[in-house]
Amino acid sequence: MPIALPNLDDRRFEDLVAEGRALLPALSPQWTDHNLSDPGITLIELFAYLAEILIYRLNRVTDANIRAWLQLLNGPGWVSHPDDLASDVRSTMLALRTPDRAVTASDFVLLALKASRDVSRAGFVAGLDLGVSPPLAAADRVSVVLLGPNGSAPSQALINQVNTSLQARRLLTTRLRVTAVQRFRISIRLRLILDGDAVPADVLTRATAALARWLDPLSGGPDGLGWPFGRPVYLSEIHRLLDALAGVDYVEPGALPVFDVVDAAKRLIVNDLGQTIAVKLHPQELPSNDAGQFLLTAVSADGTVLA
Repeated sequence: MPIALPNLDDRRFEDLVAEGRALLPALSPQWTDHNLSDPGITLIELFAYLAEILIYRLNRVTDANIRAWLQLLNGPGWVSHPDDLASDVRSTMLALRTPDRAVTASDFVLLALKASRDVSRAGFVAGLDLGVSPPLAAADRVSVVLLGPNGSAPSQALINQVNTSLQARRLLTTRLRVTAVQRFRISIRLRLILDGDAVPADVLTRATAALARWLDPLSGGPDGLGWPFGRPVYLSEIHRLLDALAGVDYVEPGALPVFDVVDAAKRLIVNDLGQTIAVKLHPQELPSNDAGQFLLTAVSADGTVLA
């Protein structure tokens, strides 16, 4: 919320004249003529008039004051526009609001994106150094994970460039590691029960493309802005996605587990009935969306495998 400015213009001409006349008996007892025609009273009124002008100016910020403050904020090389003070104020305030220090998670992400146009996405992991194996957990460690151009793996040169930029902006007590995003492969096995007039090959092609889009690091996820870092992959969402495709009657699991992942005992999330409902991802991970990991089977309503 804005700071409430004090009202400095709180004295009026009449107040100042009355205060001046009230001081006369104590400061000059021999002065007894306090009529308006007295020259001394005229001087008191003159000084009260000048004092009121000065007090009035205390509440007013002149253009010269504003330019002097902008000069302090922008540095000695800054040059103002004589006829567009509002533009100078706007550009200076926008520059002040632009983060240049990496303190919060959003600061790290924003500054990583600004460090190079080749960074398509960046994520922040607190309390973990991802540069060692296994990752080192410590309160002073943070890691920034990157995706390269068009969601590809970042080059070492890009990682070094972002690291150099962030190291100059981090807090002295923060130990930073910049590394590539880890893409976690999830094989998904499902049976698509098709409508009678559906073309199996066409449905499977569209289903594979829909899954690839859903898990896309740049345009996937619930909001279409890229799969969120560390968000689990839920089976219910995959069912809903595939059920909505033209030609698909419903979706069911096959004989083998729906999710085939490395270290399944720690990765799979199950409900109270022991049914797998999701795959867990770590904060530095995004799911792979390689079409080869989607093992879909097209089946007719009577159970005949079509493709």
